[in-house]
Amino acid sequence: MSPTTTRPDSPGQSSFCHPRPAEVLDLDVLLRSLAHPCRREILCFLDAEPEWTRRDLAANLGSVVALPGIQTEEEADLALYHWHLPLLEEAGLVAADDDYRRVERGEEFELVREMVDAAVAVTL
Repeated sequence: MSPTTTRPDSPGQSSFCHPRPAEVLDLDVLLRSLAHPCRREILCFLDAEPEWTRRDLAANLGSVVALPGIQTEEEADLALYHWHLPLLEEAGLVAADDDYRRVERGEEFELVREMVDAAVAVTL
């Protein structure tokens, strides 16, 4: 009888019944957070300057990254608030106040710093 491989049901579980420490960063969360060019650009901004306001990020993103369906700075601000910043925060890449008014480097920021720098260098 061969062992059964199960998919993890929660971040605290892994296949083959080997428990994964809760403090280990979930790879799916990390990759999802880096999948969009807007979020990678936010990390580049934070690499250059450790703290930003959400409004400043929205104003700068429009000039760097084409955001589908977003025409104004206000729409960019809403996308940051509802989509991009929560994903980055979930991965620990950014830290923010409750309303995402101030955004800074998160505890896991250093894990992706070189990767983001390399990705940006390739696209230039």
